[in-house]
Amino acid sequence: MNCRKFIDSQGFQSFFLTILILSGVLLIIQAVTEWQGSYQSFVDYLLWLILFLLLFENIIGIFDYSPRIWQYFLDFGNLFSFSSLLLLLLFPTHQYAVLLRVPRTLYLFIGPARLATFKGLIAIQSMRVSKTATFNKTFGLFSNQLQQSSKTLSQAEARTHALLNAVPDLILEVDQEGICLDYVEADGFSPIQNLDPQDSIGRNIYTFLPLDLATQYLNAIHQVLTQQKPQILEYAIASSGSTYHYESHVMAYSERSALFVIRDITQRKQTEANLQRSVKDNRVLISAIPDLLIRMKSDGTCLSVVPGEHVSQSKMAQGYAENVNIRAILPKKEAIKRLYYIRKALESGRLQVYEQRLNIQNKYHDEEVRIVPLEGDMVLNIIRDVTARKRAEENLQQANEELEQRVAQRTAELQREKDRSEQLLRNILPISIAEQLKQSGESPAEYFEAVTILFADIVGFTSFAARVEPLELISKLNRIFSTFDQMVDDYGLEKIKTIGDAYMVVGGLPLPRSDHALAIAHLALDMQQHMAQQIDDLGNPLQIRIGINTGPVIAGVIGLKRFRYDLWGDSVNIASRMESQSEPSRIQVTEATYHCLQGQFELEKRGIIAVKGRGEMITYWLQDRQSQNIPKI
Repeated sequence: MNCRKFIDSQGFQSFFLTILILSGVLLIIQAVTEWQGSYQSFVDYLLWLILFLLLFENIIGIFDYSPRIWQYFLDFGNLFSFSSLLLLLLFPTHQYAVLLRVPRTLYLFIGPARLATFKGLIAIQSMRVSKTATFNKTFGLFSNQLQQSSKTLSQAEARTHALLNAVPDLILEVDQEGICLDYVEADGFSPIQNLDPQDSIGRNIYTFLPLDLATQYLNAIHQVLTQQKPQILEYAIASSGSTYHYESHVMAYSERSALFVIRDITQRKQTEANLQRSVKDNRVLISAIPDLLIRMKSDGTCLSVVPGEHVSQSKMAQGYAENVNIRAILPKKEAIKRLYYIRKALESGRLQVYEQRLNIQNKYHDEEVRIVPLEGDMVLNIIRDVTARKRAEENLQQANEELEQRVAQRTAELQREKDRSEQLLRNILPISIAEQLKQSGESPAEYFEAVTILFADIVGFTSFAARVEPLELISKLNRIFSTFDQMVDDYGLEKIKTIGDAYMVVGGLPLPRSDHALAIAHLALDMQQHMAQQIDDLGNPLQIRIGINTGPVIAGVIGLKRFRYDLWGDSVNIASRMESQSEPSRIQVTEATYHCLQGQFELEKRGIIAVKGRGEMITYWLQDRQSQNIPKI
């Protein structure tokens, strides 16, 4: 009874079931992978253990009939089970006793002899289980395990097929010196042209691989041997005008060699390139999808609405729905415009395009509407959101206007600066000379046959300057010379320069004139009259001393930064001597000037005076105009 309880116990049944499952799985794996050696001995031990447990159960069953043991064999099922067990012990088929609880779907894995044994064991176990109450639960668990085993077998078959399909195109074994130790390639695969696999063994990879590729191989070998981590190389080889791509898995094969498992991935690369082009094309197509498509009748009733992905939830698509008229969606003005273009598209049979601006939630929204005529009285409304484009155009237009204003303002400023510079240049130089300098950048010296030069100097200016403040002195001198400048302009003469209280004027250049001496004489008399009205700090009138000479000179511009128009020649020196040897409030002229002025001005002969550098000269005093009826020039 104790043995019966032990056999019927859940622990014994679980142990027995575990042994059966383990043996069955090992047999299945052995059948698939063809294990040999120590694995085969282990499986045999498990099978003998199963047979012993089955024999032990049958013996306990026989003793259950004690003392009438012979009644056990009266039951045909018991007799058949015991006989089958003896056959398993006597013949090699005992190895497959583990298939006792394997589903019928695995019958194909055994021969006819195994099938007979299996059926016998099934009968034995069926009878035994009918006598064991606790085995029902164990049998259900065992059935589930068998189903899992069947599923595992199917997965193993799938993996086997996958492994067969994954056989690499080429396997190379290369040592750390670059010597090829083994070369195995698949049928029809030849990454190295015109090379027999047997010829490559024992050769250095540099002899049959491109230089850069052989270097990559050697570096990969050193890395995997040093780091003991697999490496993956991808490279391309050009052959017969085509480019082939390969992927090589590099792994350590021994202490001194590495294994290269190489596959041709050209097709994969081409597929990836095609996929990238397809993705790019799809992105272009997606970006070209309009924001809103509306199929509409001629009266403005919406038949179907297809919003773009990025506007499906926006205000742009709201209001559009099937069987809703455009008058109920858009403002009156825009609805009338839409109906006008719909009729125009249907009548002309041509695409109509216009833009509209809508106020959506107090924010202006620009749309481009394209109306395409369809069959019958239907049209397709293609609506795009062009708000960003319109804003960009408006911003660009505003920026252009601001830029134009700035350019105009800057141009005006430059023009003012130019005018100011030209005016300053005209103030420094005669107008004709200034224009010549602007155009050619230079003004050559010119010779003038006859001009009249005037020098003027304020008498007692040195003592006057010592008595007054500098600012008062400058202000006084500026008022006097400014009046002189105005007089010079009135007579059409050219002011040459001022030196301290000295003032120099010339007539007859740069534009020649025949009355240059007359103009200078009128100027001298006016200057003398103006100075008689000027009072110094002591209350005395200021006096001026003037000298005039007529003769040839050379005139031109000197200097590079500060231009100066000046005169040279003996005539200039004589005019300066006429001023320095003149008397206060008097105008001394040379004989050459006298001949130009006689008959129109009152002149008094001074006589012969000694002129420094020229000797004795006859000079005259210019008194006044000969008649008050003679007009000023």
